[in-house]
Order: sequence, then structure tokens, then C-alpha cells
Amino acid sequence: FIRNIRLVGKTPKTQRLSEKDGLDCLPCTELLYDIVKRLGFSRRLIENSEKRRAFASMMRTVKKRNRIGRRRLRRIYEILLNECKMQRNIDVLDKLAKLKNILDSNIVWDRVKIVEEIPSNERYVYDFSIDGNETFTANNIIVHNTQLLKIAANIVPRGRYVSGSGVSGVGLTASVRKDEVLGSWVLEAGALILCNKGLIAIDEFDKMGNDDQIAMHEATSIETVSIAKASIIATLPAQTAVIAGANPKHGRFEEYKSILEQVNIPETLLSRFDLKFALKDKPDKVHDERMAEHITSSRIIPESIVPEIDITLLRKYIAYAKRIEYIELSKEAADMLKNFYVEMRNAYPESGTVSITLRQYEALLRLSEASARIRLDTKVSIDDAKRAINLMKFSLMQLGYDQDTGRIDIDKIESGITANTRSKLRIIQDIITNLEKETGKEVAISDVEAQAEEQGLQSSKVKDIIDRLRREGMIFEKRPGYIKRA
Repeated sequence: FIRNIRLVGKTPKTQRLSEKDGLDCLPCTELLYDIVKRLGFSRRLIENSEKRRAFASMMRTVKKRNRIGRRRLRRIYEILLNECKMQRNIDVLDKLAKLKNILDSNIVWDRVKIVEEIPSNERYVYDFSIDGNETFTANNIIVHNTQLLKIAANIVPRGRYVSGSGVSGVGLTASVRKDEVLGSWVLEAGALILCNKGLIAIDEFDKMGNDDQIAMHEATSIETVSIAKASIIATLPAQTAVIAGANPKHGRFEEYKSILEQVNIPETLLSRFDLKFALKDKPDKVHDERMAEHITSSRIIPESIVPEIDITLLRKYIAYAKRIEYIELSKEAADMLKNFYVEMRNAYPESGTVSITLRQYEALLRLSEASARIRLDTKVSIDDAKRAINLMKFSLMQLGYDQDTGRIDIDKIESGITANTRSKLRIIQDIITNLEKETGKEVAISDVEAQAEEQGLQSSKVKDIIDRLRREGMIFEKRPGYIKRA
């Protein structure tokens, strides 16, 4: 970093960067300390014993912490290897080989907090799994959203990873503090600004406070952060890609419910994400067999499991692709995107169902440009437009498909209420209003259900709608079995 990147306008004084890496720690300290003991670093009355015993003491501290950064371990490994060769200690060489395998592995380690055994009728069992939609790392196969976010932030230049439980609105945007030395107010940039032209990965997005989520509205909409505090009024750039991961409230994603009913994210913020996907863990014989074979082969021949593209090379490739400043949109690609948008908007004119909004059209343009950029091209082709359309269709089908009508309804994603549900709500409200006018008092729920069935609504649906109106404060139950408008 010091040699190639340098600091803008300054000559760096730093000679060494910290080797403590909080995100890439290896849990092999027992093995490490055992090697140090076997090489006799803690022995007295030998040459250079003070330095050697200080090194052994440092390794004892590392053992207590039960984790060590990969970069730091690489330097220590070289010290131990040289010592082992000098002593010609064959037993320690075997242990060093094991340490080397861990050091060179392409695995991101994470601490397991809870272990629970549950009965299962599944034929195949993976290394770590959670009932529902989340499956953890299994021998180099990353299938858990936390690890995906960490790796994405590590690969993309100017990428950062944060977790929702430790994130605040000012930490993401900007804050103002008073400098006690200068006596003036100082503006400090948050993560979204520091990641300008890069990526921020937010884990546990649903665990963030509501006010902290709202603070992201401007950055995710117009790519700036405006602040007016104390004597400072400023607008800062935040052209930052945001990739966020959240968990359903009840641990399992339910296809029949809208995403807003299952994840604690405001609809105004959710609508600003270009693509939304549900990571589901469904049994599939072919996929499960391939997964099991991969895990087995990784244990038999660990060195055979290597990534398709080296992470360092991929990071350089992305950095090179981002150097393309302007991408031209060809007429053919523009026409294809426009026609898709218009057709989706007018797919169900008789029902009032809207399948796509202008936000998705803008997302299609961004995705098409990204597809051209990753090909290192300066012009969006028809293939780029097709790729963007396929991604958008897949996203809409996953979270916007209405099981009752068999249609894609964008309101299911962005408001939590589909056009079909909204129509049923309006019918029930009209029935309650008309019955109140006829009787002049509260209305029996049985009468509402009877009239609703005459209009083609199922009794179970009517009960769900009445419960929803009661929760939202639109109606209240004056006495058991009788309701009235609020």
C-alpha cells in the first residue's frame, strides 16, 4: 500500500502496517503454541534466551485470545520454519506443514456462537446449517449471507463491511464534532462517503434502528449526503453501491407473505435497492449430491479445491473495469429496455396491477452499463440489455409474484399490499360502511362475512382482512362478534 498507492500530496512516514486483522483471523493458536514449545523458545540458559522467551510469552497471549491474523501468522511461520530447519526437528516439520495448510487455505473463519443438535430426516447432512434459509460455510463453499458480504467487501476496491447491530446513522453518513484543540467544528465522513466509488456491505440490515435506516434515504436515492449542523453546511458525494443482508423475522422466508411483513425494513428504503433476492435452502437431489461430492473431495484432496478465479486477480480486474468513465447506450439496447418497461407497466390494465415502476427502469439502465463495464466495453449491447432484463425478472418473480392472481405485483415488494389485497380491503370496508348506515350501530362480523362471500371472497380471507383492519386501527371490536369503523 505504501509503495504503490501512497498518500495524496504527502510522503508517507509509516514504515509498517498493522498485522492485526479483525476480519481474517485463523483459529489455530493451540497448534501454533505447541510448535513454539517444541522448538524450545521458552527455555532458559541458552543463547539469546531473553528474546526467545519474550517471543514465547507473546505466543501464550495469542493462544489465550484463540485467534491470530493471517498476515501476522505468515511472518511468524517463516520464523518457526527457519528455526525448525536449524534444529532439524522432523516432528515439528509435520506440525508446520499442517499450519501451512491452514495459512494458505481460502477460507474465511467465523466464530460459532451456538451449537444445537436437532433430529432430522434429511439424507444428507452438511457441516453447519440452520433450519430455514441460512446455511453456513462448508469446506470453502460460502452459502451464508454474512460470509458473502465479507467476501464482496474484500474483493471490491474501496469496499467496507459493517454489521447492523453496530451501525448508526451518523456512522454511515457524516457527523460533526468540536475539536477541543482548534476550538472549531470538524466534519467527519461516514462509511457511505468513505466508500465513494466503491461498495459497502451491511450485514444484519434489519437489526439497524429505524432512524439509522432512514438516514440512508438520500445516499441511496441521489448518491449524496447533505449535512447542516453547527456552522457546517455541506453536500458530500456518496456514489456507493450498497449490498445488504437481512433475516426473516421467524427464521424462514414465506413465499405467500410480502417481504415487508417478514423483514424490518421501511418500504421507502427497500424500494431503492435495484435487485432483491431471497436465499432459500430447498432440497434438490442433483444439487445436494454435487454439494456432498464437493465436500468429500475437499477433505480427501484439500489442495484440489481452488477458486475459479484468484481473488487477487479478480480484485485487480474490477479495479481496471472501474476505470471506464463513460459508457454509451446503443439504440438497440435502449429500445429493448424501453419496450420491456412499457410492456410490464401495461401487462394488466384491467386490474390496476402495476408490475414495475420507474425505479426499476433506472435500475435496468445501471445493470446494463455494469454488464458492459465488466466486459471492458464502452458501449451497452443487446446482450447486456438481455442480461439486465433477466436479472430484473428473476428478482421480481422471487418477491413480487402474487400467488392469488398469478401476476407480478410491485406493490407486494414496495408497500407490502398487493393490488388484489387492496381491492379486498376496499370491498370489506365498503361492506362495513353500508351495514353501519343500514343498522345505525355496530356490525356483526357474521353479516360482513355473508355479504363478502356473495361478492366472491372466501371466509378465511375475510377473517384475515378483518384482523388486518383491526391491527391497523381502521376498525375496532366494540363487543365480541361486533365491529365498528374507527
